Amino acid sequence: MKGTDWTQLAQSYSFSLGVQREVGLATVVDVAFVGNLGRHLLQAQNLNTLPYGKRFLPSSLDTTTGKPLPDSFLVSYSGLGNVTYAEPVGSSSYYALQTQANRRFSHGLEFKTNFTWSKSMDYGSSDNGTLPLYADRRLLSYGLSNFDRTFITNIAALYEIPGARSLSNPVLKAVLGHWNVSSTITFASGAPSGVSFTTVQGTDLIGGGDGQRINVTGNPQLGFGTRNGDKFFDPTVFSAPAVGYIGSAPRQVYRGPGQNQWDLATFKDFAIGTSG
Repeated sequence: MKGTDWTQLAQSYSFSLGVQREVGLATVVDVAFVGNLGRHLLQAQNLNTLPYGKRFLPSSLDTTTGKPLPDSFLVSYSGLGNVTYAEPVGSSSYYALQTQANRRFSHGLEFKTNFTWSKSMDYGSSDNGTLPLYADRRLLSYGLSNFDRTFITNIAALYEIPGARSLSNPVLKAVLGHWNVSSTITFASGAPSGVSFTTVQGTDLIGGGDGQRINVTGNPQLGFGTRNGDKFFDPTVFSAPAVGYIGSAPRQVYRGPGQNQWDLATFKDFAIGTSG
């Protein structure tokens, strides 16, 4: 907190470099590198957080029960709840390769596609997010944004079925003609997720502080062929931390299920009345 410059306002820097080119067949391709940096973002800390190990001290013991006194008697500002202090120390970053291929309606076909390969990092993905007071803020708070998706692909297409265009019979042409098929397809990576833990006995392992993380000894992410509804990550790489140890897990540990969405629709155009 010492030396905080309160004249610094939250700042956002955006930049991009792109190329567009028509490649024929009524299609335009767009490739761009884009980025956004957030600086001096407002972050909060609870100044009344209990220090690590405070409950383990002999001076914190309630001699009548043999257990630690309530936290409200052990915190720096005794008798108070959270004491929130905010300062502009947060940052965020977003980098992406964005590509598009769009075809205007021609010869019965129109499509719009885009593909994004990106990475977003921040300290909490929310305004005025809370930072740890005692622990390493990069370990507990900095990581992939909650909304980060490595890959996102969207495809939208419209196709006019040509089968009845050449029919001379007006009845058949009215029934079979002017049918269209449209489709929207989305593929996206899963959202990053952390892992929390509790002990069966409810043992206090750190005696206060900003929280504790589970230990991670390997990559918990399973391959596509081994994931299912009962097991989405490898639980064997996790272990409980020792007493007094904060744990090694970062804020985000694995990615949850991705998105694989297909929408298909058919519709028909009807002419009502005549023009002219």
